[in-house]
Amino acid sequence: AEMDDSDNTWVIAANNTLTYTAPYGSETLTFSAIDHVRGGSQQDAFTFDGALLSGLVDAGADDGTEAGRDTLVLANMDDLVVYFGERVSDDFNVVNVEEISTDGANNQIIADNYANTWNINDDDINSIRQQVSADVEQEIIFTGFTQMTGGEDADRFVVNAGVDISN
Repeated sequence: AEMDDSDNTWVIAANNTLTYTAPYGSETLTFSAIDHVRGGSQQDAFTFDGALLSGLVDAGADDGTEAGRDTLVLANMDDLVVYFGERVSDDFNVVNVEEISTDGANNQIIADNYANTWNINDDDINSIRQQVSADVEQEIIFTGFTQMTGGEDADRFVVNAGVDISN
């Protein structure tokens, strides 16, 4: 499924099934047997409530403004592996999302194969900056994840004072 360049709301509450709500709540559509989804250039808000898509979740290129930040919420899921990048694997695959959060236990993030800088904070609001090309850097803010794994390129982890990394 792919949508236009307006603010979009997506809810996935059953595997490979999504409900799309058009801007301003003007229309709601439900799709089944969907494995990939791609948002537009404006803000896309994805909520996965105990269910996933088997393919790639691509929030689409943003418009470069704070209002165009794409968000992804993973609710009611434990032991999930989230992979940032355009490949499709057995993990949950996400690209072009600027904020991702989870309320589940033992969830892991795996970075794409770029030069990554991870900022780990005590308040559980963390970020990763990916150098996706010589002149393009992407920041992803993430919360609720207990495991972080770097990609195949250089990864730098900045752990701020007061953070307990023993768990």
